Amino acid sequence: MRIEYHPAIEQELRDIIHYYNQCLSAYPAAARCHYYHGFCLQNLLTSLLPHYAQTQA
Repeated sequence: MRIEYHPAIEQELRDIIHYYNQCLSAYPAAARCHYYHGFCLQNLLTSLLPHYAQTQA
């Protein structure tokens, strides 16, 4: 099973990273930043990867 590059994934990741950095700037060492954005990233990957894996199978 291969997973192909897709611009939608990159944009989502860029958005998550951007908001994560903003959150850390506003709340240094805030555990909720790590938790929330880790959760977003995990959700993004688990929702997108099966879709792209199916399209590439």
